[in-house]
Amino acid sequence: MHVRKITNGYLVRFDHGEEILAGLERFARANDVRGAEVRAIGSITDPELGYYDLAHKVYEWRVVNGNFEILSLLGNVTWFQDGPIAHLHAMIGARDLSVQGGHLKSGKAGATCECVIRTFDEAIDRSFDADTGLNLWTLET
Repeated sequence: MHVRKITNGYLVRFDHGEEILAGLERFARANDVRGAEVRAIGSITDPELGYYDLAHKVYEWRVVNGNFEILSLLGNVTWFQDGPIAHLHAMIGARDLSVQGGHLKSGKAGATCECVIRTFDEAIDRSFDADTGLNLWTLET
């Protein structure tokens, strides 16, 4: 992972084979990033994508084998209990130009993954929401 501090955030580049989501969480912990927006492009290998079934309050996960272009990777970094959570959604493109997308659980950088991380002055915490079964932003002031 390569990092450059910029005004209001960081540029982070993952090398081939580095785990993207876990790497962002390690980066956030090491740099005390407690609230940020994440945008990225590049490529990803063997991503595990999910769809949240609200009725059953579970994710349906599927590994998509192969190397794909990251057409759009959007999300945020927040804090839950004692650590950072990277919440990312990805749209990926295959060689035949078909597109798939979902919640990103894991995936390694293909050739590279280039991330722009815009940090916030305020921390964003998460707390469990029984209605959805998810850990949602805690925004009450």
